[in-house]
This record gives sequence, structure tokens and C-alpha cells, in this order.
Amino acid sequence: MPEYPSLQKQLNNFKTSFANVTLSLANKNYRKLLKVPSSIFKERLSICKECDRYVEEHHRCGECGCFIGIKARVGIESCPLKKWGALTDEL
Repeated sequence: MPEYPSLQKQLNNFKTSFANVTLSLANKNYRKLLKVPSSIFKERLSICKECDRYVEEHHRCGECGCFIGIKARVGIESCPLKKWGALTDEL
């Protein structure tokens, strides 16, 4: 079985992501921050799938424990290893 961060750390990552999404709803450009364009999503997925921390069996990040298909789709999310960053509201 692949190793993921502790359940506590995964829960903290989820709470942070949820808080970021909630806060972004107040931003006038929130739609761009919540769902990335298809091209950016595909680029993020490609980067993740090439990473040594990618767990193909579960489509999860071994570093943060997130499900890649969800994390890569959300504009305000970023890679914990800084391989791709969050979108900004200037887009």
C-alpha cells in the first residue's frame, strides 16, 4: 500500500483547501479561481503523472494525499512540491 501523509495532515490539507474555496467565493473572479481551463488541467495532470510522488493506483498525490483529478481542476490549489501553482485573479 502506498504511503500517504498521516490522516491528521490529510484532514488539515482538506480543511485548508475548503477554506480557500470558501474565501474565493467572495472574489469577483471566483469562477476562474475555482475551475481551471481544460488546457491548464491537462498540463497539471501531466506534471503530476510524471512526479515520483504520484500514486497511479489511486490517482492521488503521495505528498499531500489529495486526489489529483480534483486538486488539478481547482484553480486556487497548488502543488505541495511547487511543480505548479495556484491561478491568480489577474487571469
